[in-house]
Amino acid sequence: MVSLEEAIEDTSPNLQNVAPVYKRIILSIKEINWLDKIYYNLRTGIKTENSILDFSGSLLPGKGSKSPIILFSFLIENNEIKNLECSNNIVKNIITNTIQDCLGYSDFKPIKDVKIGGVYRHYGGEEFIVKNISQHTDHDEKLVNYQKIGEEEIWSRPIETFTDGRFQLVD
Repeated sequence: MVSLEEAIEDTSPNLQNVAPVYKRIILSIKEINWLDKIYYNLRTGIKTENSILDFSGSLLPGKGSKSPIILFSFLIENNEIKNLECSNNIVKNIITNTIQDCLGYSDFKPIKDVKIGGVYRHYGGEEFIVKNISQHTDHDEKLVNYQKIGEEEIWSRPIETFTDGRFQLVD
């Protein structure tokens, strides 16, 4: 199982804009030793958009095997499994358990809105207060301006980075 910290640190080009919780699910499923469990190779397709993860996979039998291809897919929206289909019950149980473990691993899940004046806890434990939301003039990008409680320095991040699961509203 991939930790949330490992998922955040992962720099795979195709996972750069994926929320850490969803990235953790993807990496954890890819990390499963399918050859050891049922002697299959994994192929995947992934689509992420806003708070949705659409994942499809196929487990291909080893060379010379007469076993069937195992197909599976799942849809996660707002950290809830909306649909999970699989042609093999053993694989379905493995995937279900992996997803549930990943979603339950941390209280830090993607958030929809940022509240001005709200106190947020970073996954590292520090607490911050949101001062305001601003617009970057050159890049036309919304920024969250926030301050670590007890310090004077103000930080700014793109709103997408702030809402991807690294921060959770405390109050």
